[in-house]
Amino acid sequence: MKRIGTMLGLLGLLLAAWGCTFGHTEYPREQAIRDAWQTLQPSYAGSPYVLGSEPTLSSPYAAGVLDPGFLTDAVNMVSFVRFLEGVPQDIVLDVYLTAWAQAGAMLMAVNQSTDRSQTAPGDMGLTLASLALSSVKYALIGSGTDLAASAATAVRDWVRGGADLSTDQAASRRWILNPALYELGVGFADSPLPTPTFYASLEVRNNSRPSIPSWDYVAWPNGDSFPVEFFGPGDPWTITLNPAEYQVPAGYQIVVTLSRYFVGPTWTLTYEDTSPAGEYLTVSTDLYGVASCIIFRPGPSVVYSAGDWFNVQVTGLHPLHDAPAELSFNVRFFSLN
Repeated sequence: MKRIGTMLGLLGLLLAAWGCTFGHTEYPREQAIRDAWQTLQPSYAGSPYVLGSEPTLSSPYAAGVLDPGFLTDAVNMVSFVRFLEGVPQDIVLDVYLTAWAQAGAMLMAVNQSTDRSQTAPGDMGLTLASLALSSVKYALIGSGTDLAASAATAVRDWVRGGADLSTDQAASRRWILNPALYELGVGFADSPLPTPTFYASLEVRNNSRPSIPSWDYVAWPNGDSFPVEFFGPGDPWTITLNPAEYQVPAGYQIVVTLSRYFVGPTWTLTYEDTSPAGEYLTVSTDLYGVASCIIFRPGPSVVYSAGDWFNVQVTGLHPLHDAPAELSFNVRFFSLN
């Protein structure tokens, strides 16, 4: 009985540290996320395109014009995922970046391809072809066969990250969550043949925010409550470090300890964990928004469920000023549903 009492005491201390109590459990951040989701979740149900301005996939080609409601859903999804991270969410849809992204989406639909080195048809106008090829080469791009999906759906998928950690390095997520991001462009087109497929593009490769609040790191999932709908098996964990606060870490010095509370297990990840198909850790210095990012995963088969609590500890950091030399934060998964 003494042991049970001790365990309950420890549990009470842990819950108290999270701002929780027995009987009437409160998670202020969870409620704030639910409130934000009610405001920002996709709500547009019409055609992606302005009537009479659909993309034309044969000569004379036309990029098409997306409906304002459809575009708003995409911008709101970017705002929501940035809200989850605590980075500025006042994102602006830029008309020129959107025209650029839309041209790229149209070209992918024409060629039925997301190859970044594709070519434009010879009968496509030079101006439109140049715009489209540039977009396909540099924007975030993707495709899918669920024509009920939207650009907002694509944003959610981009931010979750690719399963192939050996090549992806969570690049799309890092661009979308870049604290300096302010303006973006959205593109979307669908091709009915041979298999109905949509193609989406997002132009977020800029650092146009006029003023950036101070920050130490951006973690996905972020500390405290986090919606499980935005993180799942195979998704990488990422911690992007502010280069003004930290030296770019040496991969061989970084150790990440990930613990699942109450039911275990605990994973200790180091530079020796190099298998993209298993336990994995790397430090990416590629300039995807911010160049200093710790990427790790305990394994692609680990399942995250509503009610799961995790602790993340990172050692081996080298702060430049008064940032912490070790990071530690908790993540409690919950369901928006």
